[in-house]
Amino acid sequence: MPHLSAKSLVILSLLLSGTDKVKKSSILTKPRSITVSEGETARFSCDVDGEPAPVITWLRAGQPIVSSRRFQVTRTQYKSTFEISLVQMSDEGSYTVVVENSEGRQEAHFTLTIQRTKIPEKTIISPPRIKSPEPRVKSPEPVKSPKRVKSPEPTSTPPKAKSPPEDKMYVASNCTKLTPSTCLTIILFLLFLC
Repeated sequence: MPHLSAKSLVILSLLLSGTDKVKKSSILTKPRSITVSEGETARFSCDVDGEPAPVITWLRAGQPIVSSRRFQVTRTQYKSTFEISLVQMSDEGSYTVVVENSEGRQEAHFTLTIQRTKIPEKTIISPPRIKSPEPRVKSPEPVKSPKRVKSPEPTSTPPKAKSPPEDKMYVASNCTKLTPSTCLTIILFLLFLC
């Protein structure tokens, strides 16, 4: 018996079993090129067909994309989704999806474009100028010092006077007795000086 390839064996076994379910892999729905803003999520998907079910591979610069913190690849038998979360400017570029089974291979190309997030320019606005209010209250007139009052000249010998009754007299700091009117005069004079 001649040597048969694996592909030939699969076809032969399917033919002998009475089924003709061998079908070349194909992309039914191709991923579309998209534009997203920085920080958003980019999502690509494709629907495929083929028997046996094709293997789906997502590529960037010829290298397979593996699921990681920001890159998620999900697959079912006939559908796959590739998602990039928190896109960055470095994610921009061309990508490829490849579907392949024992009967054939097909690929589709698409691009991801990133729009820079506009950072609002910080505008410094100076506060409006405020006009000082006009004074509405007049300043008080300057206070004039009281006129000096000349103290009475001391006499060499005080005249002898009759003492008033004890209940009407006051004692000053120098222990001399003063009449109520003299005491009042001194108090008024002292208040006037303050």
